[in-house]
Amino acid sequence: MRDVIKAGAGAVGGDAPADEIDENQARQAMLRRVEAGRTAATVDELHTAHRLVGRTLVRVDGGGVAVRLDTSFDARCYESHYLLFERARRDNNRLVLVKHTVPYFVPTNKLADKYLKDANVDLFLDQVSDFCNALVSRRQQCMSLKANGSVASLNASDAYDFVQLRVRGGAGRTFDVYAVFDNLQLERPTRVELFERVGGVLGEPGTDDDGSTAVERPELVPALLAHGRLDDMIESLLSLIHI
Repeated sequence: MRDVIKAGAGAVGGDAPADEIDENQARQAMLRRVEAGRTAATVDELHTAHRLVGRTLVRVDGGGVAVRLDTSFDARCYESHYLLFERARRDNNRLVLVKHTVPYFVPTNKLADKYLKDANVDLFLDQVSDFCNALVSRRQQCMSLKANGSVASLNASDAYDFVQLRVRGGAGRTFDVYAVFDNLQLERPTRVELFERVGGVLGEPGTDDDGSTAVERPELVPALLAHGRLDDMIESLLSLIHI
């Protein structure tokens, strides 16, 4: 697991980065189209724009529908993502996803292929929203940990599904924590490895820059996983080892 994280492995199962739309350009273009649709819409059409849980829908010009998915974490709002749909040519009851600004590691296109073919738009949006909110949760947990004085370093993949931390405390004790989120719809790690850095001889194989070596501490992992969120795990670790 440590080698995977150090290599900066990305999320598994997302859409290929080559298919990613530049988020800022896509957002601006989509907003212009939405605003154009709002201007041209009749009062009755604007009444169809309604607020749901974390999402807003509005008709746009040309018969399309734009959806804004809002994200939040700990009662605070964060970024929004936009999806543009058009009516299928051969079936007006079915929508087709034509553009979106959802991060590339969310399998948006695969989800669209799975759910939109059966006109399950609400289920599709629920799934995408889960991915986006879980991403914000993982990211903000990491931001919180970076501000923790006991966290000496933190490295994470783009999707924040692989996270490596070094935790330092009193009595010279140092721990490396490796957390993996196997499901990108989750805000909690599914796997954790914990290593304590102990004294060694500088330059020997397996030693760190300071000459320390890693000793795995699996006996502490179950107690950490019981706390769920990564930020809570680190607070628990500090408590368990009294640093």
